Amino acid sequence: MNQRLLKIVTDVFLTLLLLATLAYPWTGHRLHAWVAYSWALAVLLHGICNRGWYASLLRGAYSPRRILTLVLAILLWVCTLGVLVSGVGMAHFRHAVGSALFWRQIHIGCAYWLLVLCGLHAGLHMQAWAASLAQKAFFIKIKKYLAVLAWAAAAGGLWAAGRLDIGPVLLFSSPFAADGTTWYLLAVQTAAVFWLCAFAAHILTRRILCK
Repeated sequence: MNQRLLKIVTDVFLTLLLLATLAYPWTGHRLHAWVAYSWALAVLLHGICNRGWYASLLRGAYSPRRILTLVLAILLWVCTLGVLVSGVGMAHFRHAVGSALFWRQIHIGCAYWLLVLCGLHAGLHMQAWAASLAQKAFFIKIKKYLAVLAWAAAAGGLWAAGRLDIGPVLLFSSPFAADGTTWYLLAVQTAAVFWLCAFAAHILTRRILCK
């Protein structure tokens, strides 16, 4: 498997595993833990695949886009550590009510921030991913239809954000994950929020941070 394909496969698995971790009410504790471990390994693999980017941080000028990319990367690592540390905290302090509540709020808040940040991170790189398709005849023909679908999906993401009521979760003030009623509805809603963030970052990159 070449490096580019490995990166794409890793990114896809990262996204799917992240969405799966948010379905805790249906996966249960044991499966949730294994999904989380798999996701952590995928994060490490993602970092290894992009080691060249980390090595270049001290070289070259910093454009607004590069600064935003770096800030997002730092926040992603902070939230990743927050999820992992709080998960361990809940495992060891689950019988202490006050401590368990604190770790649960940190855990869920960081998890949903990861959803938002991963969406933004994906959106910043969306233009590069689509570059190989830009000159394809079939892509040019359906480009306008894809744009309409993208705006519709983004609108669905706004609805999903309200439906999931993730505001308090992102403010670390809620000890409960968003309730999607059924696993597939939760999957659709969290995927919609992910796409909303990705689409917003993509538009920001194209219109403003084009360097």
